[in-house]
Amino acid sequence: MIMMLSRVKRKIKNVLWPRRGKRAYDFIVKDWLSRGCLDIKLAASADRDNWDGFLSKFQSCPPLNCYAWKDILQESYNVKPLFFMASDKNGKTHGLLPAYVSRNLRGRKELYSLRFGCVADDNKTFNELISHTKEFCEANGIGFDSVSSGYRRIETDARETVKKTVIMDIADTEESAWKSLRDKTRNMIRKAVSSNLTAERGFHNLKEFYNIYTTNMLYKGIPVHSYKFFKNISERLKGSAELIVAQAKRLATV
Repeated sequence: MIMMLSRVKRKIKNVLWPRRGKRAYDFIVKDWLSRGCLDIKLAASADRDNWDGFLSKFQSCPPLNCYAWKDILQESYNVKPLFFMASDKNGKTHGLLPAYVSRNLRGRKELYSLRFGCVADDNKTFNELISHTKEFCEANGIGFDSVSSGYRRIETDARETVKKTVIMDIADTEESAWKSLRDKTRNMIRKAVSSNLTAERGFHNLKEFYNIYTTNMLYKGIPVHSYKFFKNISERLKGSAELIVAQAKRLATV
């Protein structure tokens, strides 16, 4: 705890002292001392409700870093999940960083966060989690780490890679959704309807989905997830995940 505070004070001094002088430096350090340093630990099963409760504050964040993913990753691929949790001296959570460790083709350990990885109340907490993760990797022989900040772009000393995520808003009504589609898309839907295709929801079609999924991914040369991975999603993310397939109607003949 003392080492973390010293590191924070050193960083604040290097940034603020040349720009705004001793007065600004003393004020910021006093604020950190009153607030207390963040205690960053690895979350356990007892922290599940607290973890998901903190994420519920961020409505725009999809369920791609909830606690259930810890079980999904471990059971599907036998990787080591590392779910870091940052709390203040009163036990209040201020940030989360779900990650896992795997080995590359050369057998070297690498750490990756989940897709919408680090979620924090502010930039200071985010950077504390980043710094803690780097120190953890150095101490445990992990040669590479990659952490996602989700939608937010955070000022940090780490090397940055920008990736794009396409998100489509769902219209309030079926009529509005139909009007928002391009002419070509509408024609494709009309063709599907005329071909007696219907949409069906439910993970009872998981095997049929997986056969089509693997065929298409392998044709494109893209590695596929295991069937067990999707099976675990269906069981662990009930209420947050849904499978929709298109099926051909069987017409009765006389």
